[in-house]
Amino acid sequence: MSRFRVRYAVVIIGLAWRGTAVGSAWGEDRAEVAPAEVAERGAIERSDRFDLEEQEARSGDPGGEWDKAVVRGRVLDPTGKPVAGAMVQTVHRFDDPYPPMTAATDGEGKFALANSGRFETTTNNTGNPLMIASALGFGCGWADHQWRRAEATITLVAPGPPIEGRLVDPAGQPVAGVTVEVSKLWVPIRYNALTETGTLAPYFAPRDPRTPLDANLQEFRWTGPSATTDAAGRFVIPGLGPERLVVLVARSPTIATTRFTATTSTTMTEPVDHRDGVDLIRWYPARCEVVVAPGRSVAGVVTDAATVQPLADWRVTGARSPGRDPRYDEVTTATDAAGRYTLTGLRPGGDDWVLFNPPAGQPYLAAGFRIPSPAPDAENATPSRLDLAARRGVVVRGRVADKLTQAPLVGHVVAGAIRAPQVLHGGVEGIKSNPHLKDYPGYADSRSTPHFTDADGRYEVVLPPGPGVVAFQIKERGDHYIGGQGYEAISGLVRPWATGAPTYFSTVPEPIYLQYQIFASIDPPAGNPGLTLDLKVDSWRTVTLNVLGPDGQPFTDRLTDVDPNSMFRSEFIVGRTPKIRYLVPGSSRQVSVIQEDRKLAGTVAVEADGPPMQTLRLGRWGEVQGRIINADKTPRADVAIRDDQVQQPYPPTGKPVGHLSGRNRPWNNLPPPPGEFHLIALVPGLHYRLFVRSTRADQNPMGVIGDLGDDVTVQPGEIKDLGNLQVRPLSPPPIQPKAKP
Repeated sequence: MSRFRVRYAVVIIGLAWRGTAVGSAWGEDRAEVAPAEVAERGAIERSDRFDLEEQEARSGDPGGEWDKAVVRGRVLDPTGKPVAGAMVQTVHRFDDPYPPMTAATDGEGKFALANSGRFETTTNNTGNPLMIASALGFGCGWADHQWRRAEATITLVAPGPPIEGRLVDPAGQPVAGVTVEVSKLWVPIRYNALTETGTLAPYFAPRDPRTPLDANLQEFRWTGPSATTDAAGRFVIPGLGPERLVVLVARSPTIATTRFTATTSTTMTEPVDHRDGVDLIRWYPARCEVVVAPGRSVAGVVTDAATVQPLADWRVTGARSPGRDPRYDEVTTATDAAGRYTLTGLRPGGDDWVLFNPPAGQPYLAAGFRIPSPAPDAENATPSRLDLAARRGVVVRGRVADKLTQAPLVGHVVAGAIRAPQVLHGGVEGIKSNPHLKDYPGYADSRSTPHFTDADGRYEVVLPPGPGVVAFQIKERGDHYIGGQGYEAISGLVRPWATGAPTYFSTVPEPIYLQYQIFASIDPPAGNPGLTLDLKVDSWRTVTLNVLGPDGQPFTDRLTDVDPNSMFRSEFIVGRTPKIRYLVPGSSRQVSVIQEDRKLAGTVAVEADGPPMQTLRLGRWGEVQGRIINADKTPRADVAIRDDQVQQPYPPTGKPVGHLSGRNRPWNNLPPPPGEFHLIALVPGLHYRLFVRSTRADQNPMGVIGDLGDDVTVQPGEIKDLGNLQVRPLSPPPIQPKAKP
């Protein structure tokens, strides 16, 4: 597996990227925002944030994150009675830098979880966070919490059969003193639904183990119960629920750390092999015997490269590769006061790397190295030797704050040094590596760790001198802030268009993808001990619309947004004040609406930097009619107006563009006469282009073959007759949609 495997989700909402980063030497004055601007705009933004939170809580649309939420709920037994002392835990992504939330139920089975980061989303793409609960004597229960529910309800299930296993060495002898712990749970669910099927039988059928299993299983990364093998190598994990897969990890200094999967199904009696990516995985029945191999060990000392002083409290990890991989369990230890460490339980031929990470507050760079191969006659009990002479880097300190209010932002910072991509493909031209990387052996193969901002928004990262990138991602309300701010001004961006891979900065120890709120570049010279880099994160602007009717009075009836690509349709709801969100500072957006019952329409260019409330006036809509003819003046019956697409001028004219809404005058439930058209609900003040499509059976009905005009306008209440029109060829033609096979 690639060390750069990343799990991500992207939501694109008319996204634009802007931002500011302020850098200085330590002690230099920092940039300030005018107090008047802070007071005025800050009050507006704070008010809007609270309103947005309330609306999201009502609408059930948290945007994939919870903002300072306290999730409350109850845990019940299979008969519906409350369970006291149950443990509830949120299910996180494997790469989430924040710890999971945990809570215990009280005497009434109630629990409360305070927000502590992002959540694992469900397999059916609801975006709702997953929670799992466990209690002695019951099988685990789980739920995806929806905001429409006042509180979550998690129902435990019958315990099902326990997992009764035995660990033996390759010679068949029992292995005692091994800790076996639950790290994951898989449950079979129905397609596109979070309900259990109640059976694993389809997955146990004999088949070619080289064929990947198209399994519809819900994964729970979860820290569950553990047990220790006795003198006979036996262990027992209490029942976690019937018909489930349980991923177990066996750890001991004397064996290689071993992951295996057992089931709680009563129908499985023999192991079953299946493929997980490139690996063959064996599933064991509830009563199983697992062979564990002898472990490999590595030892060494971590010292300062300049002073040779030992360095304590460094985290040392034995890993399959420098990149993170959720399928493999790693071994971790720490250096003692003399800088010494010993890693045990490594898998021969599997754990080939040792990764060194300094504790927070030390000015050293992380490093990663392959474990030296042991001598041919060496025994596994003889540790390999790997020392580290840690080198000091450039300490980058700063504060992350809201650009308008100067309020501190809580989140995490990642950083890396620019390095030319090792895999050549399109979009990498002109990227040059940081020339100082050669002076820091092991840094490019290390593992980056997130650096969290404190309550005042302050952070600290360490980088080599030379070109590098620093990025910040907010912990809560990330959708309130503009994404990708400042990325355009930084070199080292890779756009692999040909492969369809996401855009990223070519940095080490890991690439930095465009999922962060703000990016900044640094280029400190060699010998520079540190610099200050403050990050000012800008937020989307929100404008409230004051909608007035033709009589100049407030208008509260339902309105329809006629832009088919708009994200604001849900904003025009009866009884609510319309708000236009996600406006980029310095920009404007044309908002156009109609009211069908009264034949009203209106449009306004909403200015992001304008007043917090802007006015949209409604008036009578306009209509256009005409006839499409052939060159001989006869009606043309094989074409029609393409009235269900964005009518974007081609090429752009710079004028406010109208979008046909797919509304046509009814012809008494009959087809219109050949060649004739009558379009209603046109917004006065907008400019329309009338595209034409073919109606022939052998032609693509969605394709555009020409137009009737590119600057059609109407006055309030006007029914404009365009007369006889011939189809004009497009120049240049727009991209044609592909016809369905």
